[in-house]
Amino acid sequence: MNRPLRLAIDITPTVGQGYGVGRYVTDLLDGLAGSIELHGVYQGHHGEPPEAVVSRCASVHRYDLLGGRIGAVLRLPWVLRRIGADLYHSTSTIAVPGPGWAGAVVATVQDCYPLHEGAAVTPRHRRLFRQLLGRILAHADHVIVPSTCTGRDVAAQGYRGPLTVTQYGVAPASPRPRPEDAPAQYLLTVSAIEPRKGFDLLAEALLASSAPPPPWIHVGGVRYDPDGATAALMDRCGCRRLGWVDRAVQEAWLQHATVLACPSRLEGYGYPLLEGMAAGVAVVATEGGSQGEILGSDWPPCKPENLAQEISELFRDESRRAARIRQGVARAAALTIPAMAGSTLAIYGRSCSRL
Repeated sequence: MNRPLRLAIDITPTVGQGYGVGRYVTDLLDGLAGSIELHGVYQGHHGEPPEAVVSRCASVHRYDLLGGRIGAVLRLPWVLRRIGADLYHSTSTIAVPGPGWAGAVVATVQDCYPLHEGAAVTPRHRRLFRQLLGRILAHADHVIVPSTCTGRDVAAQGYRGPLTVTQYGVAPASPRPRPEDAPAQYLLTVSAIEPRKGFDLLAEALLASSAPPPPWIHVGGVRYDPDGATAALMDRCGCRRLGWVDRAVQEAWLQHATVLACPSRLEGYGYPLLEGMAAGVAVVATEGGSQGEILGSDWPPCKPENLAQEISELFRDESRRAARIRQGVARAAALTIPAMAGSTLAIYGRSCSRL
């Protein structure tokens, strides 16, 4: 091949999402820029991708003009052929090209949370996720997962093809001014409020402690809290819930936090934890699926029942807090966007060579 590899990548997750999968896709595009010819494809009924994402692509194509499933089966392969793509990267389980596409398919599976026992999803949601996951695994020439726990979940669904654990990376954020209404010291949590994020565990631990809860700021809206129990527990701790805020505001609250707590029960990959370490914030995290892998083998995660004690000690002991910050910064330095992009680029090459 005398030209750069031509990649069609699904940028649908970036529509309206600066977090999670949307963040992964945006960072991956940054890391791949200049190494590969990038073409974005997206499902238009979700909205339009942000200009910052569009500008990274040689071309951008909406593929669901025929609507929903028909668009994925018929329109997507047509768009991929029109681009002249060598391979297609499915960045979520939503879109699988139909039989009209014979090129390579690389798929990223972020997590398999809906399949876990006790997951806060409806039976219909669980069935739909299983169907979508099965469809993408059947078509994938290579699967990328961000953690070994997600890799085990994928293997449990019968996938036996090539699979690579590629931990995500972050770039250092620009320094942000301290929020004007920020307490002198505060505990920060960042994520959607839903059962798997474990904010109820954190609130219960703080309420059970003999010490009063520290000022607690939460960034993120309610995704699934049908009886309002988790939000009520957080409110009892005096938590100030900001809802979703833009990226710069979130970075400001993160950079000036005393402690960042990540009490998740299950994470495919926990961006807030990695961002906190990279920002030089003392972090406290439960194992929560991938979080133990992000911390690294030399850093045991915190047990849920010990969250309040660990947080209290970090607030009180400045030297211990400084040591935790140094440990986190060193660990985050090993998890970079160029490393993530380099691993992904090598997977693209291997997938195309097998055709």
